[in-house]
Amino acid sequence: MAAMNDLQRIAILYRGLLLFNLFMLIVIFIIFPEPFSILGDPLSWLGKVGPGEGLAFYYSFWLFSAALLYNIFRWSQILLLLSKYPVWRRLLVRIAGWAVSAGFILMLFPCDRFDPIHSTGGTLVGLGMWMLSTMILIRSDSLFERRIKVWLHLILHASALFCIANFALDTSLKGFSQRPAILTIVVITNICLILQLQVQQKSGNCDNLPVSGLLAD
Repeated sequence: MAAMNDLQRIAILYRGLLLFNLFMLIVIFIIFPEPFSILGDPLSWLGKVGPGEGLAFYYSFWLFSAALLYNIFRWSQILLLLSKYPVWRRLLVRIAGWAVSAGFILMLFPCDRFDPIHSTGGTLVGLGMWMLSTMILIRSDSLFERRIKVWLHLILHASALFCIANFALDTSLKGFSQRPAILTIVVITNICLILQLQVQQKSGNCDNLPVSGLLAD
């Protein structure tokens, strides 16, 4: 049952990471020292240092940085679990996983002082998560009806491309475009993880059986 247990741990770590980030965003939003649009402003603004000494932004900046450090730690645990299984031999899986880790590190540089570095980090996290979500969805294709599978792919890629286009063109919608992209990636990834766990629990995947599903080669 090792593979099933590790997949369950990955799912728990992933959901825990999401809940932690949601909680931290709410806290930072509350103490952020200037107006912030929940729908329209880029989330990175919550990690600004601010002008001059930036004393007004002191608490929000350090909380934002602490959240990123927690993300780095938890994400490294997820990658460590993945590295035990054949799926880690896939180059795209390793690239996507490392991209997310590197992106979190670069995002530690505040966007109002190191915008190119911070933006590169945000891009790596977004692209890495999109790639992983896509691969998870492809590996879970057999669990969905054809029509549902097509719609999930369309929604996932349309929301990601909408976000990329708005940031590339620097439009007024770039902050808003983050929301559907993040929501879609999170929801689809969680659905796939839940379904994969249900399948493995029903099959009773044991240590002496080939690893199947998301962790297979």
